[in-house]
Amino acid sequence: MEKLVVFQEAHADGEPHFHVAVKLSKTMRWGSVKRAMRERFRVACHFSSSHTQLWSCIRYGFVASAKKPDVDQTPFMWTGGKKWPTGLVKSGSTASKLLWEASQRPWNAECWAARSAQTQKHMAETGKDKAKCDKLDLFAVILDNNFTKAAQIIAHAQESGTEAMQKFVCKNMKELERWVAEAEVWGAAVADAQSLMEKDWAVACRHAEAACPCEGECAYENMSKDPVGPLGIAPPSGFGGALDQPRRVALPSPPRARGRGEPPRGGPWRTLQAFFTANKNTLSRNHLATALRAIIAEGPAKTRLTPMLVGPSNTGKSTLVMPFVKLFGFRSVFHKPAGTSAPSDRARFRWPAGWGK
Repeated sequence: MEKLVVFQEAHADGEPHFHVAVKLSKTMRWGSVKRAMRERFRVACHFSSSHTQLWSCIRYGFVASAKKPDVDQTPFMWTGGKKWPTGLVKSGSTASKLLWEASQRPWNAECWAARSAQTQKHMAETGKDKAKCDKLDLFAVILDNNFTKAAQIIAHAQESGTEAMQKFVCKNMKELERWVAEAEVWGAAVADAQSLMEKDWAVACRHAEAACPCEGECAYENMSKDPVGPLGIAPPSGFGGALDQPRRVALPSPPRARGRGEPPRGGPWRTLQAFFTANKNTLSRNHLATALRAIIAEGPAKTRLTPMLVGPSNTGKSTLVMPFVKLFGFRSVFHKPAGTSAPSDRARFRWPAGWGK
């Protein structure tokens, strides 16, 4: 159990009863709880099937409405963590503010688009004011359909959009490309905020311990099951100098193109197994991993230099670092700088691929 809120209300005859909003860490059935409450404590419990999220349960018991003007203003709160206080809520307190925030409907692109469509349908059927379309409605369409280009939005508006959407899109065509980028930031904001609360190394460990999402088709996971043999490459002399003297690892040229009739060799080469095998004379897998961990966990210092991979094109350098882009997200990785641009405050990993070319 993660959170619990208890509201007291009165029946028509004045007898009190309670509503309990519960948030669990996983899905479960309530039949055994209902039987235990009746048999052990002689308490009758009924479970709602109309509430699917915590916010609607709290709103029902805490926020007054025209249909339900009397609600409990001093409910009891409990949490297994530190985000909520435990005890009776006092009007105007921090706990009351937290309950009000918890009673708001979380934004979801699919739900927003569905509600918007239902509202427009109801207006068309009842002949009320014409439906409107605004920027947030368009964000829901962009995220729900995974649009990445303005042309996709325009085509959707022309083929499936309401008249209000068509007018809104036509009026703001110059803004669509920028809105696509803004919609991506809006849609990922909650996940990004939660991720920023974790240390970078904690994020890496959490993903490393989780199951691979590629369902058995991940070259990285397959490589990890077949470890590289002992390399025995010691760090180069002078390692541990000043920060402006990063370790530079020279890589060999890419393998020659196979001739006609030869079996394909591209797949094995692209795996990290082949990368470290091909570079075993100049690159220590264990030492590189140690250096990356130190940088990610503690940041650069005089004794924690920034590793640099230097070599010809198409030798696997980007393949080695690409997982960090997927780990922290493209926007949180500082890529090749344009002119004298510096990393933004939100950069969690720096990858200036091709710098100096």
